[in-house]
Amino acid sequence: MKFRQPHYFRSAFLCVLTPATVLLPLDQVRANSATIGKPGTFYLTPSYTYQSFDEFYAGDQLVDTPPNGEEINRQSFSLYFEYVMTEDWALDLSLGYFRTESGEGGPFNEGNQDGLADTGLGIRYALMRQAEKGMDLAARLGFTIPGDYETGQLSAPGDDAFGANLKLLAGYSFGSTRIEGLLGYGVNEGAVPETWIVGAKIIQELGAGFSLDVGYRYFDSSGNLDIGGPGFTPARLPEVSEKGNIFEIGAAFGDTGGRYYRLFYSQLFDGENVGREQTLGASVTFSF
Repeated sequence: MKFRQPHYFRSAFLCVLTPATVLLPLDQVRANSATIGKPGTFYLTPSYTYQSFDEFYAGDQLVDTPPNGEEINRQSFSLYFEYVMTEDWALDLSLGYFRTESGEGGPFNEGNQDGLADTGLGIRYALMRQAEKGMDLAARLGFTIPGDYETGQLSAPGDDAFGANLKLLAGYSFGSTRIEGLLGYGVNEGAVPETWIVGAKIIQELGAGFSLDVGYRYFDSSGNLDIGGPGFTPARLPEVSEKGNIFEIGAAFGDTGGRYYRLFYSQLFDGENVGREQTLGASVTFSF
């Protein structure tokens, strides 16, 4: 059964945001790896993602996007750079451009927008290696610089706030199977809530450079405000509490020239104050 918009949505303008600390990792596997590459190596990863949804969670109630359940989509183009300084340290940078499309008219008049997405900076340090200590373990300190977009739309790509986050990354390989996990915590400027994220992934090597992976993530950006709830106003959109579960599957191929190709699909479900987004993505990593 699908719920319709409650009466208070007829006079409010809103956005549904997924925290930038969650969006960033979906197609950038290196930034969430517990292993550091060969010293002196430079990695370049261009990627493309297409996200769409026609339902969102207002609080924890699933409703249609206005005015009549029209699909909202976001295309993102990004470049991820990483430089491995030593066997223990690596630096990364991500830049992106986005474009959103949605139906106009109705009480919300969403419209389209495009511009610079949030910029990410990070430094990763290897704490342990499986060959020496029985497992891979690394920590990553990241920073977010807000992009150029309006937060008062359902399709906005972030909270338009400076932020910092710390992630603990773990990995363990046995035979042709690898298990990876992450635990992260992020803070943001102003009234944007802090965010926790936890995730796990299983990667299965198939041979000849091919692999499959399946993963799950949960994020919790706990505030004291729900879309359409008491005290809600359009100006306070970045303050809303955001929660969600994300399921992801992917397929990858590494060729003999050192290039790494990946396709993935993810689905957000059972959330609060976020779009029920499905995401398709593709990336290729070059090493120099």
